[in-house]
Amino acid sequence: MHGRSFVAKVAHPVAVALETLACNLLQLSDWTTQHLARDEYWLPTCSVALPAISPYTESRPVALKMRCRWTTDPAAVPSSFSVQLDESGAKTPFRWSFWVFTKTLRDYSPVGLPGAHGADKYTLLCFGLAGSGKSSFFNSALTLMHQGCDVVNTVASGGTLGHNTTAIKRYEVPSANFTLLDTWGLDCNNYKDEHKVLPALLDGWLPGNWKMDASVRNQRHELAANHFSRNTRRVHGVLFFVIASAVHDDQEMETLKVSFQKVKDMGYEPIVVLSQADRECAGCVDDTLGEHKGLSELKSKAAAVLGIAQKEIIHCVNYTNSTERRFETDRLTYKILDMVLHNARNFCEADRPLRSMQSLISGDWENEDDVLEW
Repeated sequence: MHGRSFVAKVAHPVAVALETLACNLLQLSDWTTQHLARDEYWLPTCSVALPAISPYTESRPVALKMRCRWTTDPAAVPSSFSVQLDESGAKTPFRWSFWVFTKTLRDYSPVGLPGAHGADKYTLLCFGLAGSGKSSFFNSALTLMHQGCDVVNTVASGGTLGHNTTAIKRYEVPSANFTLLDTWGLDCNNYKDEHKVLPALLDGWLPGNWKMDASVRNQRHELAANHFSRNTRRVHGVLFFVIASAVHDDQEMETLKVSFQKVKDMGYEPIVVLSQADRECAGCVDDTLGEHKGLSELKSKAAAVLGIAQKEIIHCVNYTNSTERRFETDRLTYKILDMVLHNARNFCEADRPLRSMQSLISGDWENEDDVLEW
């Protein structure tokens, strides 16, 4: 929807309560669920009661009619639109609150998909180097789905050396059919093949609060005995975080490459997120979806190392020191979540079997008998 296409006509030419009018316009979140062709015009209508304004003593019912040009990607919505209040042709600008467009994210659901194995919510794993901004992204995602004007800071973020997260944590997203999964950051000493942690995590074997230093191999019998609820923990989509400043570090990129390939080998199509992009390119804070030469070069190098196309990498700008929401930050967070939920749905539609603990420990994915026991 292009902001310049929005027109609302109000019968009387006097000044009105613009905040009330804007609020009612923003409530039309079903816009993004209409089945319209790209660039098709649509004329939604609604009614609002404008409050009394001196010297008038009573509220006035007003019929609103807007001329909208549809776009299939809410992430392409501009940050403002205009409202025509009288017949003079003058228009008053308004800025959107981006949560209006999050209904499409809330509508994603694994229910009924064969590969969901009964799960009623998608589980999205955030994975990457220690200190890559995973926890900050959780706050950005929770802020996006929050209808208030403030920034949500539910998840403690790091910003220091070492691991801010040392155990598996699940974060429920209000009014959404997906859960965000946080775990400790990747380094050269963890997630090694002999530990079996990464495949066990992806396949739902590890319960909440599983500690960073625990051994899957040593506790395999206990884990296998509690397999009945693993379908609710199985990962359906992966966000793979790459710190922008780490792209030039060959050793860290090699560490990322090994784990990235493990994730792909288990049937996932991870969304690669270039985190802390604003530290490398200040311009992307105000123009989050624009083309920036510095970011393009980083994406190109990261894509070459990981063996993927550059278009499969998206940069990320999180709320770190901000207390007020920004349309541009929310819009970028929306795009990232939409991409990973799309891939999560494809993963469930592919109906990949739940692997047995025996095949997990042996690493034999080819001769899979789908037996849920040791």
